[in-house]
Amino acid sequence: MRKTLLLSFLLLWSVQVFSAAVTTVRLNPDIDLTVTGTTTTTFTIGSAEPSDDATAESAPARVYVPMDGPLTGPGDEVKYFAEKEVSALLDATNTAYKVNFPVYINATATTFYLYAAVKDIGNNYKVAAIFPSTFNGSTNVNETFSINIKALCDQTVDCTNFAISTTEKTYLSYFFLTSTAPTSLPIGTTIVPGSYTGGIYYEINLSNRVYSSSQIAPSISKIRPGDGRVIVEYSADASMLKPKSVRLYKFDSNPAGLSDLQPIAKAFQLAGGLTETEYPYSASGEITLNNLPNGVDTYLAVVYLDLYRFSSVVSPVSIGKPQSIEELLKKNSCFLLTAGFGEDHFVISYFRNFRDTILVKSFLGREFIGLYYETAPKYALALYKSETLRGLVRISGYILYFLFNYSIAIIFSGLLLSFFFYFFKNREKIKI
Repeated sequence: MRKTLLLSFLLLWSVQVFSAAVTTVRLNPDIDLTVTGTTTTTFTIGSAEPSDDATAESAPARVYVPMDGPLTGPGDEVKYFAEKEVSALLDATNTAYKVNFPVYINATATTFYLYAAVKDIGNNYKVAAIFPSTFNGSTNVNETFSINIKALCDQTVDCTNFAISTTEKTYLSYFFLTSTAPTSLPIGTTIVPGSYTGGIYYEINLSNRVYSSSQIAPSISKIRPGDGRVIVEYSADASMLKPKSVRLYKFDSNPAGLSDLQPIAKAFQLAGGLTETEYPYSASGEITLNNLPNGVDTYLAVVYLDLYRFSSVVSPVSIGKPQSIEELLKKNSCFLLTAGFGEDHFVISYFRNFRDTILVKSFLGREFIGLYYETAPKYALALYKSETLRGLVRISGYILYFLFNYSIAIIFSGLLLSFFFYFFKNREKIKI
């Protein structure tokens, strides 16, 4: 009898544990976290994977929602949004404007309801939205939980100031399953996430902050030609508060009608578009654009994107023209280095200047130049076709550039290290 009771207790405990384990809301483990915003069009908004599985309040999944705000006409926020054909952003006062959260459901045979609660200014979680369907014995079910921003705002702080000022807000939300019906857990009810285990946390960030040309003015300082590519050097006179990436805008033809430093919507009206690759944000740097036809003008501009996918204004358009390796060799007359780098490069410029200002002034220097131009052209193309040899040339070029520029510092450092080594080795013999 005692053994039977013990086995029954263990069986009941196992069922409870198993049930608790499978009754969960999770991020879909098979796809990257993506959240879409729905207004008059559907578009993807910025998101960030959690450091774990979003089951801890301290490590939520993050989403960044672009909001409509007080700007109208030429300054309207949607004109700075980095996706074509988007005519409206999220509105905090309109229940038709929603954010679609992908969730991954496991539920037991009991009827379960899916809720979303949001943390208010008093640090209390309040029910903000309830999924319209129930889950009963559902396993590995993908669902999209559509929640309008107004529902979140109603349970936290009034969001109407999005319409009158530049605003940024952050809300923490908890998505969970429970068998408690909405009649007993209506909108506005305060809950404790620890009482509804198996859920996930989202950090929902809202912003209508955009950057005019007077705040951020990106520019292209130089476009260097390469073989089938161009290298774009860019910078800006200010930084974004929550930057994400740098993008190139490639026009199909000369955008003669585009004024400098216009919102990206102006560029969208012309033939062309953003290149696919998003480069990690840097206030200044260079981007290589590959797979371009040699000898053809390429019209490019640079833009900066923040986490909300708001774009800076478009930089003034610059023209780059890729050149074949034969043209580059002929142009630079610095055969081995040009073959190694495959583009215009500051190391090539440095040694070309060294040739023209130092070597030509001495007999030995002129003899070296003559020997170089007699032999180097014969090997340049073969060198260019070997990535290993090109890598060796680039490494050698950087080393020589460093040695030539910092020879005094290197000699001084060597003497200093020698002194310290001598002093350490003979410290017992040296009397101070």
